[in-house]
Amino acid sequence: MSRNDWLVVLALVIGAFLFRVVGVGAPALNGDEADLYDSVLDVTVRGISPWERWGGILPPLSAWIVSAFVSVFGHAESGIRMYGAVFGGLSVFAVYFLARVHYGRAVAVGAGAIAAVMPLLVLSNRDAHPDNVLVFFSLASICLFEYAYKYQTNSKWFEYAGGLSAGLAVISKHNSWMILSIYWGFRAISALFSGRKAVIRSIVSALRGATAGVAVLLFSYEFSMTNVVYVGYGILYWVFNQSMGTAVPWYYGLSVLFDGLSPLVLVGFPVATIILLMKRDRNSALHLTLCFVFLFVVMLQGRKFPRHFLLGLPFAAIIVSSGVYALKPYVDKRVPAVILLCLVASAAGWSVYKIESYDQYVVWRNVGPYLLSEVDKDATIFVDGVEYWTLKYYTQSKRRIVSKLDPALLTMGDIAIVHALNKTSPFVIGSPLQNDLTLYSPSYAARYSWNDEFYDFVEKNGQLLKTFPYDNQGNKIHVYRIISEGQIQRSPDEKRVLDLVSQKICNAWQSNATAEHALRILLPENIQAQLTKKCTRGCVSTCEFF
Repeated sequence: MSRNDWLVVLALVIGAFLFRVVGVGAPALNGDEADLYDSVLDVTVRGISPWERWGGILPPLSAWIVSAFVSVFGHAESGIRMYGAVFGGLSVFAVYFLARVHYGRAVAVGAGAIAAVMPLLVLSNRDAHPDNVLVFFSLASICLFEYAYKYQTNSKWFEYAGGLSAGLAVISKHNSWMILSIYWGFRAISALFSGRKAVIRSIVSALRGATAGVAVLLFSYEFSMTNVVYVGYGILYWVFNQSMGTAVPWYYGLSVLFDGLSPLVLVGFPVATIILLMKRDRNSALHLTLCFVFLFVVMLQGRKFPRHFLLGLPFAAIIVSSGVYALKPYVDKRVPAVILLCLVASAAGWSVYKIESYDQYVVWRNVGPYLLSEVDKDATIFVDGVEYWTLKYYTQSKRRIVSKLDPALLTMGDIAIVHALNKTSPFVIGSPLQNDLTLYSPSYAARYSWNDEFYDFVEKNGQLLKTFPYDNQGNKIHVYRIISEGQIQRSPDEKRVLDLVSQKICNAWQSNATAEHALRILLPENIQAQLTKKCTRGCVSTCEFF
């Protein structure tokens, strides 16, 4: 690339970074962000491997990277999220580079500008989540392999670098396998239609990339068979969870694309797609395949949140830009630039609108200090699992917090956090563009009814201490102190079984240090808390901690 190209790239990357970093610390951390930060403490303070912490469900690269960033920028919200803004800017560079290789400078500038302001990409990069790293390394891998495919001089080094990037993508998040499989599936099919020489070339390219990628994986596994087992379990869990998790209807994806692309870009997207289909060239076919096959697979998943659509959107930016410039032979030469300018401006405006709507998500930043200053330090705090890690962050891990909301676990003086949510309207839950899920999925809204028995018990047997506004939709958070333990109704058979289990656990807990250590490993944290509080006084009724 020429000097002017590098200046354009630098302007796009800096602009994208500033768009993502300004005011990034305004919203409170959501549950996923706080969970990621707690894994950072595992790495930096507790000496626990991310593989062990997550059991392979989430690979470790993001925890390692965030650890480096917070050591420089601090442990506040802005420091935790800073890496997202940096990798978001780098992803814009990757979009530019890929479009430059395939279509030239004009299309690359348009694609980079759209990616720099596309709402879902912007909002996700302002959120501390592994997808920020995943998108960059996945794009970088494809860019490098495509550069080697087009320019064969010293191609092997670009192929090794592409494999290195693919390996880093794999250890950032498991759905990297999806986009990489789609890419190499396209390479294999296109090679079969291009003759024996193309097939051999693709095989050699894949082997070089695989060599570098496997080296990255082995290094990240720390040459431990335990970590390899974690990886296998994590991939199986990912496949099962995405297929059988919280059911969200397929058409919810249309809402994600409406907000994620911005309305005007969404209108231009199918038009550009039709234009590229008419071109019938390899590069257009590649981008259409990467974008639409990926989005189609995500649409079919039972569990899909906005972040799951991210990997398809950079290719959508390239499709839109190349489609607009394909009109150049038929219109005034200034028309494509004007169209792209309008698309970029509308996407930027939509991003700003969405950013401002999330700035109001500060409730846990207020709840945490209140619990630290006004609540007895020995009280157990019960909160929905979605906010367990968030509350742990805002109480600085100085309070005992339990995420299993079972009325039988409550004792006098415990604190219960009750969500008073309006389930018929959108409500902010922190994760970008996820707040309208309740409008599209009754089963997702029902998730917030799982705790109704617990909340009813708390309201009957608790004293309301304070109410915090959740958002501007009338949703609230209530803080209760339990002042009466009430009665939990159980059948005689259930009572006998639980009494027997309770007695055996209590006896083991009190018998010796080895048994207690084993139970601490096997039992959930909330049961441990009750055993610590009660079994040291002698065995008690099962219903007091089951």
